[in-house]
Amino acid sequence: MSIYGLPGSCMYWNSTTRVDCVADTMTMHRWEAIKHNIHFADNTQLIPRGQPGHDQLHKVRPLLTSLLESFQAIPMDEGLCVDEQIVPFKGRSGLKQYNPKKTKHWGYKIYVLSDSNGIAYNFQVHTGPMSPMDGMPDIGASGNIVLRLASIIPGNQSHKLFFDNWFTSVDLQTILQKRKIHCVGTVRQNRLAGGSFSDDKVMKKKGRGTF
Repeated sequence: MSIYGLPGSCMYWNSTTRVDCVADTMTMHRWEAIKHNIHFADNTQLIPRGQPGHDQLHKVRPLLTSLLESFQAIPMDEGLCVDEQIVPFKGRSGLKQYNPKKTKHWGYKIYVLSDSNGIAYNFQVHTGPMSPMDGMPDIGASGNIVLRLASIIPGNQSHKLFFDNWFTSVDLQTILQKRKIHCVGTVRQNRLAGGSFSDDKVMKKKGRGTF
């Protein structure tokens, strides 16, 4: 269904738009019954909100864990990228985010480690403040995210990691370099403590190639 992407699920069984590989698997009534009743986790084991160990993704945590195990079993490419992605959603949810710069403004924000072919190896759903990994220094939310996603990258194997200026910082570059992971990213001027640079408007007036 995700490959064909028809607007409505009933269209996979419709005589005009029928998709055999879906319709031959089960009836539409069976599909609707599964969607209505499906559960991935035991609700009795849910830790109440506000108590230590509460997981906002408890209801789908087994599914996310299974996906991560499958993704991380794929041989990793040399060129990698960390970026954020919006999964479109306009329903009621405390995890829903709004980003006017994205094509789909409303949805769940997911941070993804992928390669140039779009194959994902690691991801993390945004649920609030990003704390540092155990044993890692706190270098801010954006840097902590990269370190979490990059924790599965084997060190000293010439992997090249790319990210944009929201993630880039000197501290992040230093930590990744110690793990022998090459990284490239544009940087915001306020992320370079003690650095003195010409204003962007001045540089643009001097023309392309100015440094």
